[in-house]
Amino acid sequence: MYFEIYQQGSAMGSDTQSDLTGGAWRWRLKGANDETITGGESYADHADCLRAVYLVRRTSSHTPIRDV
Repeated sequence: MYFEIYQQGSAMGSDTQSDLTGGAWRWRLKGANDETITGGESYADHADCLRAVYLVRRTSSHTPIRDV
């Protein structure tokens, strides 16, 4: 598995590819088969997006799960 950080609107991260100049930063977790497992919200800058990935990476099996 690996995390992928991309700028929404870039050729790699865009669904529409209508804005190739870029936009909000996003992250997604991809499996060994390159399928997206999950992703996060959008961030105005790269540093905030990267910080969110680090927070997700720090979770473990000891992190509680809450059904609400």
